[in-house]
Amino acid sequence: MKKTLFMLALATGAVSPAFADNCQEVASADQIMTLVKKVLPKSAISTMKTVDSGTTSCLVEVEMLVDISNTDSKGVIYVLPNGEQFISGVLMDADSKLILDSESEVSTGQGKKDENTPNANVLDSVGKPTVLSSDQRKHMEQFEVQPMNFTEIINKQFSAPTHNEGRKAVMEQMKKFVHVSNPKKTFNNDRNVYIMYDSDCPYCSKLFEQSDSLADKYQATFHWVPMFLTDQTFLKAALVTHATRQSQEKGYDMLTRIMTKAETDAALINLGRKELKPDDFDDSRSATTYYASVNMMAIPDLGTPWITVQNGDSYDMYQGLPNPEDWESAFSTEK
Repeated sequence: MKKTLFMLALATGAVSPAFADNCQEVASADQIMTLVKKVLPKSAISTMKTVDSGTTSCLVEVEMLVDISNTDSKGVIYVLPNGEQFISGVLMDADSKLILDSESEVSTGQGKKDENTPNANVLDSVGKPTVLSSDQRKHMEQFEVQPMNFTEIINKQFSAPTHNEGRKAVMEQMKKFVHVSNPKKTFNNDRNVYIMYDSDCPYCSKLFEQSDSLADKYQATFHWVPMFLTDQTFLKAALVTHATRQSQEKGYDMLTRIMTKAETDAALINLGRKELKPDDFDDSRSATTYYASVNMMAIPDLGTPWITVQNGDSYDMYQGLPNPEDWESAFSTEK
């Protein structure tokens, strides 16, 4: 009987979505139904609700059975505001039974993913997953990186009268998410770098390698904000969040283990199953929603890492890996 009700909900649109009033840019229930039916034809939706990101552009969290005939296939997806793409969230929810390992196989004993199941890297166009096609490599090259003019996005999202005030507003938003710093490289001054990163992004890893020497050179504190662009990196982001809530030392240790590839994906998945609770996923989900909202509203190819730099009263912003001249400019004493 329960399966029949699930199927009826998907077929008739009987699911009542809980959409927040502040969400002006959000996929409609009809768009979500059409998208899910197209890419996951065996699925059955149970609930839909918006995710609060602090902006007017919202993701929709959709809970479902990925396969209506398999009661262990509970999963979650996050539909982007355009209603045409979604982030696969099977590792986002601690209650989800559909877990993908590093080879993208289903751990419920049913072998590899059905070829109708969408690629988890639905944000390939804005991120940098570990396994890259030649086209993706070409796309990545554009992010090595030039300082950006954020006039449009600042005007749209923050209504700031100047670029500097707008960039400051972006940093203030980043500060609202859980972030972690190297306790040995923390400086009591007004020089700060906030980085929204995906742990499988190659340029994020390069920046992590450089961060201690950059911190020493410019006496600046680097703050790492976990976000995700794939299933596996959502789990890794939640692990960093979980550890950081215990202490900055534990958080930075976990960040280091992940960014230096000291742990295999399989080991991290097992660790996540033992330690993580649903709340541990909430903060990186919100950070990613904010990132996706900026991407949808103003910067179609926003890359990672996404960086804001504070030097006293001056603020700069970059996407990708800043070059030495960028750092010199950001921390210039002439500003």
